[in-house]
Amino acid sequence: MSFVVLFVTALFVTQKANAQVRTLTTDMFLSNLWDENNKRFTNDKLIVIEFYATWCRPCYTMRPIFESVAREYYYYNFYSVDIDNEPELAKFFELKSIPTIAYIPPRDDGRYLLSMGVIEKWQVIKYMKESINHR
Repeated sequence: MSFVVLFVTALFVTQKANAQVRTLTTDMFLSNLWDENNKRFTNDKLIVIEFYATWCRPCYTMRPIFESVAREYYYYNFYSVDIDNEPELAKFFELKSIPTIAYIPPRDDGRYLLSMGVIEKWQVIKYMKESINHR
């Protein structure tokens, strides 16, 4: 019986950990995170967005790093955007390459920080802290 409980608990924890990174659509972004009238973000905590494409090999390298940070810093909002499905968001953030991660501080005036290419976990965390401290 305890094995079943342990298995179900492990399955739930794994599902919860994987659910930390949510898919972001243009409609979600425009209705929940961006105030078009005032040209500013509306978030009350840090947002971290990973931009990727399914055909991008470096994106596959970056994905587990990004998910690891999301699990550790679960109290922030982590999103992923497939640029082929959401080209409007790639254009909004003026992406030059992928993978790219956007760091959006809470209730800012439209400023954000971008990191491009595959980076290590400690670098993602460093950029997160920088974006919060330099509001």
